[in-house]
Amino acid sequence: MLESSSTRFRTPPTQIGCQQGSNEDQTITTGRQGVVFLPPDTLDANQMIASEEEIPPQTHNESMDPNMIPREGMSFHTEAEAKAFYMRYAQLAGFGVKMCNKKKFSRVMRCSCEGKGEFYKGDEALRVRNKTTMKTKCKAHLKFTRVYDSEGNEVDMIIENANLFHNHLLHTPLKTKKMRSHKSTEPVLYQIIDELQEAGVSTQSIKNVLQNMHGGAELVPITSRDIENR
Repeated sequence: MLESSSTRFRTPPTQIGCQQGSNEDQTITTGRQGVVFLPPDTLDANQMIASEEEIPPQTHNESMDPNMIPREGMSFHTEAEAKAFYMRYAQLAGFGVKMCNKKKFSRVMRCSCEGKGEFYKGDEALRVRNKTTMKTKCKAHLKFTRVYDSEGNEVDMIIENANLFHNHLLHTPLKTKKMRSHKSTEPVLYQIIDELQEAGVSTQSIKNVLQNMHGGAELVPITSRDIENR
């Protein structure tokens, strides 16, 4: 019979009942000799969700080009131009975008953390998964007013209201570009992936090709799951 051995591993605070934020190693006994189990560090809900009491409102970096920052009164010829402008700003600032409230005379574009997530049924205080799209009731948004000519053709979209402050931490541009709203939709990139898959190239090899094309893994605009789902 194999002798039991002590295996050291790090346990999330919510599981071992120690003080919040403690990273002390805990020792358990296992019946399998030489087995080492090191689960990844996890965060509790208080560490993941940056509330208004914990951090000041977050916004873009002060060094950002002023021409890239939305301002009330800015106008665009089409909704596509307005969306492209806000998406570019959001990627640089570090948040995702979702399109909301499409009406005849207005349009609202919001931070993807707006609202309250209803899909999670457990105790939010014990939640340990950290996601970039977690809902925090963020109020950051742009509200556009549509302008029509005498013939009823839309000629402009003007920023009526701009709220650029978030109640959660923002991300780096490299991480933001992999969010759903910022992922690359370039047909040429997906055509390359499709051709490699048809040739029987493995997913890992395709990832290596894309990393070489973009100059590093962190610069690839899509995730491994996107490749697998093709």
